[in-house]
Amino acid sequence: LLSTAELAVAEAGGSASYSLRLTSRPNSAVTVNVQADGQGQVSPAVLTFSSANWDEAQTVQVTAVDDRRAEGSEHQGLIAHVVSSSDAGYDGLAVGDLALRIADNDEAALLLSEADDLSVAEGGRTASYTVRLNSQPTGPVTVTLNGGGQLRANPASLSFNPDNWFEPQTVTVRAMDDAIAEGGGHEGILSHRLTSIDAFYNGMVLDNLNVTIIDNDTAGVQVTPTRLQLDPGQEGSYALRLSSKPVSEVVVYLQPQAGLTVDADTCDEEGGFCLRFTPQNWEVAQTVAVTLAAESDAATAVDHTVVSSDPQYADVSAASVRINAPFS
Repeated sequence: LLSTAELAVAEAGGSASYSLRLTSRPNSAVTVNVQADGQGQVSPAVLTFSSANWDEAQTVQVTAVDDRRAEGSEHQGLIAHVVSSSDAGYDGLAVGDLALRIADNDEAALLLSEADDLSVAEGGRTASYTVRLNSQPTGPVTVTLNGGGQLRANPASLSFNPDNWFEPQTVTVRAMDDAIAEGGGHEGILSHRLTSIDAFYNGMVLDNLNVTIIDNDTAGVQVTPTRLQLDPGQEGSYALRLSSKPVSEVVVYLQPQAGLTVDADTCDEEGGFCLRFTPQNWEVAQTVAVTLAAESDAATAVDHTVVSSDPQYADVSAASVRINAPFS
């Protein structure tokens, strides 16, 4: 006879108890083997009743197995009882199982160490941090890392299993060395996504890990050369290109001063001249032909104005090309 059909215990500690006794005097000793599944532990595991103590309740202490698996806030366990005796009335007697309600103290989580204030540099400094699981999974767990277009993680995926889940694995982060000017320091995002046959880990997505990226690109317009010596009626040339890849079109307007004509595309109804740079042709130098009027030998120049919706190019200036200017 069981004193209860259910007990509540916790992995965090403590115990609960119940008692058993026989309902009638046996004619020989009766042994009850108390068998807990993998979720609980019992003490004692064997009870013996005789014709002298058959009606005295014997107590069993029950504790939860403090494993490292995440099993939800509460999970189930079971305690079975196997009866044996030379008394035919008790031998093999069916005794009900006792149900355990177990409060878990483990949580499925991905732990990142040394991941605060990560900073990397394009074409230079890398950073690293470590990753491990917070609880023992029931099967393999794969962590896939994605740095988008700004960062690269090495390795790009990590594998954990029930044997190595607690061992930190190192991830090295490198900035993608693009040609785009993005300011002195901008931010990249590294994501972590988990897949597993363990339902508590499968589909888990962490908050994005923010990484500061030090840029090595500067928005600018390179003008070569910036001085020309021309005789009256003579033609010369110079070239312009961007120093970094823009995210939108950059237009350089040409403003020749008195005595000069330039050979370039017209950009507006007033006949203004310009050069257009795009994310596809930004590093290709574009040549401007300039001719000094036949009757002129005075110092003059071609000025430039830069216009773009790219915020890095919005305030960029381009050097003027000085014609026949005296050397100071």
